[in-house]
Amino acid sequence: MVDEPANTSEIKVRLVRETVEMYAIGLVDALHAERIIARLVGQYSDWLVNPGPDPQPEEAEASEPTEEQTTASHTFERECDWCGQTYRASRKDSRYCSKVCGNRAYRALRKQRENPDA
Repeated sequence: MVDEPANTSEIKVRLVRETVEMYAIGLVDALHAERIIARLVGQYSDWLVNPGPDPQPEEAEASEPTEEQTTASHTFERECDWCGQTYRASRKDSRYCSKVCGNRAYRALRKQRENPDA
């Protein structure tokens, strides 16, 4: 008679072991084995594949870029097509500094299309 596992973590451990055994005898290829284990273990699946020492707190803080660095590299200095104000755009194709300017430009364009004489 097989003893019943006490909780889901024991079930996951057994399934990971069985997946590794299936990979060892060639029933599952590496890609599928890795996917199965990733599903079972979740965010810690990389640790199972590549166990390593935990980073020291100083190393972890030094490796993470600051908020200023991440936003500065992804923003662009632009000039609003409606009001002419300089602003920092998060997209290359943005044309207006705010939703208000975008709406005003759209309304002006719509008005111009309705009354081309004016």
